[in-house]
Amino acid sequence: MTTSYKVTARRWGSYWELDIEGVGVTQARTLSRAERMVRDYLELDGHSDAATAAIIVTHLLDGKPGQ
Repeated sequence: MTTSYKVTARRWGSYWELDIEGVGVTQARTLSRAERMVRDYLELDGHSDAATAAIIVTHLLDGKPGQ
């Protein structure tokens, strides 16, 4: 069974704040780097499944989910 992590991305100045549900918060300059930054955070936080987990990113625009 593959672990999955839900991530909410919110614009914060010139960065995206990445809130990893139940884990913590990190940031990325672009949404295209979000998954890599989340994996890096998970690895540093000691999650052994950081490289193989499914990362599900939802970004918010004006407080509403974007596509």
